[in-house]
This record gives sequence, C-alpha cells and structure tokens, in this order.
Amino acid sequence: MQVIDVPASQGWLWIKDAWRLFKGAPLGWMSLAGGWLILVFLVRFIPFVGFFTIPLQPAFSAGCMIACRDQENGGSPNLSHLFCAFRGNLRALVVVGFVTFAGELAILMLLGALGFPTLSLSGDGESIDFVAYSVALEEKAWIVFLAMVLTSLFKGAMWFAPTILAFNKMSAGAAIRWSLYAFLSNFGAMFFYWILVAAMYFLALLPSGAGLFIAIPLTLISSYTGYTAMFREEPEEVAPAPPPAPAI
Repeated sequence: MQVIDVPASQGWLWIKDAWRLFKGAPLGWMSLAGGWLILVFLVRFIPFVGFFTIPLQPAFSAGCMIACRDQENGGSPNLSHLFCAFRGNLRALVVVGFVTFAGELAILMLLGALGFPTLSLSGDGESIDFVAYSVALEEKAWIVFLAMVLTSLFKGAMWFAPTILAFNKMSAGAAIRWSLYAFLSNFGAMFFYWILVAAMYFLALLPSGAGLFIAIPLTLISSYTGYTAMFREEPEEVAPAPPPAPAI
C-alpha cells in the first residue's frame, strides 16, 4: 500500500465525487444510511446489547465502503451492504471499534479531570439549565478548545482504518498506522475537508434538518472517495503463465 500526498484543495473533490455516487443511487444511499441509524437507535433499548454494537460500528462503515466500490463496478447500494463486511476482516474491524471507544473514553475522562463543564438541571429540577452551561463553557474556553483539538486528532487518526480493512487483509494495528500516516501526510486536505463537512451539516440543519438525508450519505461516501484519492492498494499478484508445451 502507498499513501499519496495530495494538495489541500482536494478536500473539496472528495465531496464532489461523493455527490456523483450519491446522485447515481440516492434512494439506495438514503436507505443504507437510514437503516444504519435506525439499527443503532433501536438496539439502545435492548439491555446489554446496545454496548456490544459499539465495536461493530467500523464493520458497518466498512460495509458502506464496499457499497461504494460495488457501485463504481456497476452495482447499487442496498441494506445488505451494511453487513457484508462481517464476512471479511471482522476481527480487525472489531478491534478498531474497541480502540475507538477506548480512545474516546480516555479523552472524556481527561477532559472531566481538567474540569470540563457538565449539564445540570434548572431550579425546577426538571429542565436542563443551558444558560448556566453556556456561561460555564465560556469560563472554560481553553478546555473546550482542547476537547476540539484532541477529538479532531483522534478522529483523524482513525478515519480511514475501517476503509483500509474493507479492502486490505491486515491487522487492526497496521490499518490504524496507515490511517494515522495518511492523516498526518495530508493534514491540509483533511482539515479543509472537515471544514466543508461542518458547513454541509450546518446547511443541512437549516430546513428543519431535512438536509441530513443527503449530508449523512455524502459523509459516508466521501470517506471512500478520500481513501481512493490518498491510497494506492497493492496490485493483486498475477500467476505466472505456464511454460509452453515442448515441441514434438
């Protein structure tokens, strides 16, 4: 595998290419993304089951990446893609899920130890006091900034790991190292991409959140288009041609 250094401006092309794929099968992508969200929402109400779905999230993401490649090869995305990565490198994907959960938990614990504000109830004891919370955030602005930096760096380091494992047989550790290397090598493009994604979600929320039906699938697909722009997979080995038959 090889990581390609791309210009910062290419972050826009990932979303543009994602739109091309989404436009080719909008209903398929909305059903795939919607099915994933509904599944995650429903299992939260099943005791003990909800927690065990956390390490499976990279496997669901890898299934969406496989749907992208299948579409480029003439297929179409559908709900069955959500589970197709379970037949592949599932063990490594689950490890990535545990590492992601552990990393996010460690960041939350660190921020809590530093005094990150928590939500509290109002005087009536029933509603959340958002005014007091916003004041507390202003007083702890440096912790808010640290939270944004740590979360962005960690998410960036793990961003391509599920996609790498969807198309390459390797360990979780190797996939995370490749993802981290790609993130550091193309920090400018990743930073520009995240700014565009944040702007896309801001616009998607304006008409009562209806734009999320497009923004969420575009985010999924752009993970794939970013991967194809920055990574070059090893070509499959071709078996040598058999020697010619001896002349009689």
